[in-house]
Amino acid sequence: MKATSKKDPKGNINNRGKSREYLENIRIQAVKLYVKGGMKVEDIVEIMWMGESTLRYWIGVYRKKWRRWLKSKKGKTGRKPKKENNLTSKEKKILKAVVLKEPRETKKLMLDFGLWTVKAIQHAIKVLFGKGLKERKVRKILQEMGMTNQKPLFRAYQQDPEKVEKRLDEELPFILDEAEKEKRTIYYWDEAWFKSANHRGRTRWEKGKTPIVTATWARFGVNAISIISPKWELRFMAYESSFTSDTLLSFLRKLKKGTKKKMTLILDGHPTHKTKKVKSYLESIDHQIKIYYLPWYSPELNPDEQVRLHVHNDLKGVIVANKKDLIAKVRQSLYRQQKQKDKVKSYFRHPDVQRNSD
Repeated sequence: MKATSKKDPKGNINNRGKSREYLENIRIQAVKLYVKGGMKVEDIVEIMWMGESTLRYWIGVYRKKWRRWLKSKKGKTGRKPKKENNLTSKEKKILKAVVLKEPRETKKLMLDFGLWTVKAIQHAIKVLFGKGLKERKVRKILQEMGMTNQKPLFRAYQQDPEKVEKRLDEELPFILDEAEKEKRTIYYWDEAWFKSANHRGRTRWEKGKTPIVTATWARFGVNAISIISPKWELRFMAYESSFTSDTLLSFLRKLKKGTKKKMTLILDGHPTHKTKKVKSYLESIDHQIKIYYLPWYSPELNPDEQVRLHVHNDLKGVIVANKKDLIAKVRQSLYRQQKQKDKVKSYFRHPDVQRNSD
């Protein structure tokens, strides 16, 4: 019999849309013509309008005595879709409770990273419920749970939350009241180190070729001290030597020189800030400069940390030749921030430091 199959515009055999009975009959007749009729494959293809590779496949099936494969299966044709597991409402509540905890507290999950990525949650589902879900399914579940991908705020695990609360609820109001009564200007203090090998960033180049930028591989750095006030004032000092108590005293003397105004400095608890030299100097000037300390490992309470971050961003992708060049770039960045009062003002808008402004 001659099939009524049609060829597509490219000349390929197209049997799509035909019934199971029709396709079964085509297969059986074609194999019979080859096995019992002794016809060549090329001739059968012409008569039956069947693809050559398809015919050779079914002949191989027959030779392996898999005749039953020639017959169509009952029911729907095609591959059955694999049933995918899902989480129950109870399991979703458990998963959300686990995710909202700090990853380091969920030791039973054996996670060696601290961020709840989709793959980490996929692993947690496997450990907790024994269900291997695909990433797309995990994303859909997270969306149903109202959990989105967000940039976190990092905190040091050594931080003492009780001391932070005490600082905000008791110590800070006292400092603000004292500054108001004694007409003191409050400054937040921070020191930072900026290195030469800051080889980051991207550059434009020809497609498919890796750009080469010549830069110094010498390892050196410069230090800088900066202070900012809620009145949008920024003062700084950049230097090449290491930070010591003498460096701190040198900066304090510059602050005190030519002014009679009283000041309150808020620093971190570094031992260099608490030496006998520093205490003796403060007593010698009758505590016109008072110093208070932030809780350990609490940089988020210090708005002056933003000054350091902006200098690092300004140095990103900048090529420096030597230490003199680097210190000039650091001073340039600090001068720029000093003139931008609105930028200094924005440093106090962080949720953790808003209560620190006047």
